[in-house]
Amino acid sequence: MRVLLDENMPQAFRFHIQRHEVLTAGYLGLAGMENGHLLHAMIDQKIEALVTLDSNLTYQQNVAKAGIGIVVLRPPSSKFHDILVLSAEVQRALDFLLPGKVTIVPG
Repeated sequence: MRVLLDENMPQAFRFHIQRHEVLTAGYLGLAGMENGHLLHAMIDQKIEALVTLDSNLTYQQNVAKAGIGIVVLRPPSSKFHDILVLSAEVQRALDFLLPGKVTIVPG
């Protein structure tokens, strides 16, 4: 699965996800895009999932219609260590993520 790591995520987190092609918003030139434009760009680039810290995204966009699976992380802080400890849960979420569905980690 092609996975986009949102720009609000530490880029180094991509090295802690296995079995998926993890790309960053900066690498693809998608940094700074509003969420609606980002989802459309993801569809154009054949990206199937988004990993983000933005829990508002699921309320602001029609994720089901976009057909992109989203994993929203809710760590205790935005420090890399607090995000990194969720990597196994993110991996499991991505392994079972369906198009248009949202998974909250931890959840």
